[in-house]
Amino acid sequence: MSDTTIYLLITLGLTVIVGLSIYIWKQLKVQREHQQRLAEIEQEAIRKTQERRDYLIESIRLISHAMEHDEQMTLTEGAIRLKVLVEHLAPHLLSQEPYSILVLMFEETQHIPLKEQFKALDKKAQKKFHREMRLLEAKHQDALIEAAQKLHSYPFGDQ
Repeated sequence: MSDTTIYLLITLGLTVIVGLSIYIWKQLKVQREHQQRLAEIEQEAIRKTQERRDYLIESIRLISHAMEHDEQMTLTEGAIRLKVLVEHLAPHLLSQEPYSILVLMFEETQHIPLKEQFKALDKKAQKKFHREMRLLEAKHQDALIEAAQKLHSYPFGDQ
């Protein structure tokens, strides 16, 4: 083999090595950027999850406090709201005492229309449902207040 052929093969080999090195470097750069984007997405998801969790905890504390101290929050409304919030934050609690009363109240009032549908009812139907809710509240008042008090001080942040 002539010297020229050897130099050409060496040059060709070095060119291939440099080309592959550049290709590998670019692929590594793309991979690092992709991993960084994934990490940012993960951090954003963690932040949003924590914000939602904090919102749920704050809502539970406010509603449970209002059930006991604010006449505008009926025990029925509070129980329904708490059941839904606890279901999203710590569903295991709903099967435990004293929190299972929230599920019971939810189930016993599920047939009662909410918000605009309730307002659309005639006064007689509204009175019937109000009477039904008052009877349920009187029947379960102690259990509902106990559940609200325990939820207000429940250590959700420690889970």
